[in-house]
Amino acid sequence: LCAEHGVAIAEEPSLADAVARGLGIGHDAHSLRPLLLRACVPHLVATGNEEGLRALAVSTGEANARELVVSRLHEVFARLLVDATADVFASACRLLHRLTRSSPHDLLRVCRAELAALLVERLGTPVQAEQRA
Repeated sequence: LCAEHGVAIAEEPSLADAVARGLGIGHDAHSLRPLLLRACVPHLVATGNEEGLRALAVSTGEANARELVVSRLHEVFARLLVDATADVFASACRLLHRLTRSSPHDLLRVCRAELAALLVERLGTPVQAEQRA
C-alpha cells in the first residue's frame, strides 16, 4: 500500500492520518512518514518515477528529490538487489546517477556495501559458513 500509493497518501494529510491509525503505528501523518519513505522511495526509483519522488519530497518536508534519494540510497540499493530485474536495476542506476549527481564509483560503493550485507544476511559470515561446512 505505502510503496504504490505513498505519494497520494503523503500528499493528503487526512488520508495519512487514517492510514497511520489503521496500521496502528500512530495517530497522525508524522508517525507514518518513516514507513512511507522506507517503502516508497525504493519503489519510485525502481519504477523511474521522478515526478513521484519530487512530490514525495515536497509532501514529506525534504528539500528536494535529490536529498530524499540520497538519504535513502542504501535502502534503494537493498530493495533493487532483491527485487529488480537486470533492466530495472540498470534503469534505476541511471536515474540514481542523474538525481544524486553521484559518480558511478560512489554508487557502486553503496551497492557493494548493500550486496555484502545481503549476502551476510542470507548466507552468514565467512566464519559461519566454514563452521557449517
